[in-house]
Amino acid sequence: MGSIKKCVKEGWTVVFDRDNEANEIMMSAIEGRYNQVSQHRIRFDNARNLTAEDIHHIRDTNAIACLPSEIDGRIFRSNGIKVILGSDTPVNGLNPLRIFQSGVSNNEGEHAKGKARREDLERHRIQILREMTMNAAFATFSDAELGSLEPRKYPDFVLISQNILDPGVPLSSIANTRVLGTVIGGRVVYGSLIDCFSRADGMLARQYAEEFRSVKLHD
Repeated sequence: MGSIKKCVKEGWTVVFDRDNEANEIMMSAIEGRYNQVSQHRIRFDNARNLTAEDIHHIRDTNAIACLPSEIDGRIFRSNGIKVILGSDTPVNGLNPLRIFQSGVSNNEGEHAKGKARREDLERHRIQILREMTMNAAFATFSDAELGSLEPRKYPDFVLISQNILDPGVPLSSIANTRVLGTVIGGRVVYGSLIDCFSRADGMLARQYAEEFRSVKLHD
C-alpha cells in the first residue's frame, strides 16, 4: 500500500490490475492523493474483475478504463466512463485493424441477427475508432496535438482499401483491409496519397487527388 501511494504521489497515471482487492486499494490510494482526480486522467489498464461498486468508483472519479479489445466495454460506456481500446499483445497482436475488428465484434453478435438498425451499427464502429484514437490521445495528454484530423493538430492518418465504418463491410474482412497510404506528423511514410486518391472511385476521390497535388507534404 505504501509503494502504491508513493507512485500516485509521484504523478503516475497508469494502473495495471485485474483483481477485486487490487482495484479497491488503488482507488483508495488515488482518492487519498488527489482532491481533483479527474485532472490527472488516471487509467486503469486491463480493467477486469470489477464489481458494480468498482465501476461506480471509476465513473465518480472520472478515471479511464484501458481495455484489451477482446473485453466487452459496454458496461463502462453505459456508465459514462471513457474507454481506451488496446492490443493486449500478444493476444491480438499490434495490427490496429485486428484490434478494431475485435472491438467491433464484441457488440455485433446480436446485430448480426438483424436486431439493430444500420445507423446503430455504424455508430458503434465509430465509437470503437474513437476509443482507439481520440480517447487514447486524451489519456496521454496529447489530445491538443493528436487523435483527430483538426486544424493545428499533427495529421496522422491512413488511406485504406475499404470503409471499415460501413456496417455492410463484414467483420471477417476487416483485418484483411489493405493500407494504401500512411501519413504521420504530416509526412508521407508509406505509399503515394495522390496515387491512392486517383485510383479510387467517385468524384470526391478525384477532387481530393487534385487537392493533394497542390498541397506540399513532407515526402
